[in-house]
Amino acid sequence: MSDAHGALDWLERQSFVEQGRTAVMGFSLGGLAIHFSLLRAYTRKIPNRAFAAAISLCGLFAVAGGRVTMPQLDHAPLPILDIIGDRDERILRDCRGLLPKASLRVLPGAYHVFDNRDITTIRHSSGGSPMLFDAGATTAARTLVRELLKRHLESGR
Repeated sequence: MSDAHGALDWLERQSFVEQGRTAVMGFSLGGLAIHFSLLRAYTRKIPNRAFAAAISLCGLFAVAGGRVTMPQLDHAPLPILDIIGDRDERILRDCRGLLPKASLRVLPGAYHVFDNRDITTIRHSSGGSPMLFDAGATTAARTLVRELLKRHLESGR
């Protein structure tokens, strides 16, 4: 969380960045960081250090056999988009049990880390999730991300 807020602080000091229009995005373990740290912090109402939106792709909800787990969110404290492949079954199951339904987008036929072009045959992550690149899912995810950013970050919202 400190890395994300450090980046936010730096960005908002730049002349080309409009304050209040910065989003954060995490992939796999980065998605866990968004959910576990950032969203929990926002529920405690951190003043003046807020991202405008959050995006998690293939975000995890537990690591190391459950020693770090995310609590259930009844509502997200900021606009959030969770993108998960329907073949990323373990993570999708956790998502459905922990996230507000409105934030979840499930991509048919996609595995964990579907956006990594280097994964051309199914292999498993250290957590056991099957991984495989999917060009269609990657394109769909990019479209969903652009739509969220347009909706929540454009000037004159």
